[in-house]
Amino acid sequence: MNAHKLEKIERALVLINKRLDKVSIPDLLQTVAELEDGLSKLSVEPHVRPSLKTTEQHDASVSSQIDVRLSEVVERLESLSKRLETLERALAQTNGRLQG
Repeated sequence: MNAHKLEKIERALVLINKRLDKVSIPDLLQTVAELEDGLSKLSVEPHVRPSLKTTEQHDASVSSQIDVRLSEVVERLESLSKRLETLERALAQTNGRLQG
């Protein structure tokens, strides 16, 4: 399941990377700040001390938390990718008006 999520993240990052040269610097800085904020929320904090559960249960709990956080990151990356598409279209329209 994590491999599938990582593939989605990689695809989103490829899309973002293709558009980076077409995005304005202020928009790019805002996007980076949003990504950093999202990544800072990735830290996993177990809610139950490992000594209260078996190691396997603890590992499963942490793995589940990571899966949830990865899903959130995938959703955020997809959202950012859509925003970059919108910015790309707006930039193209603005360039067209300036040249026209």
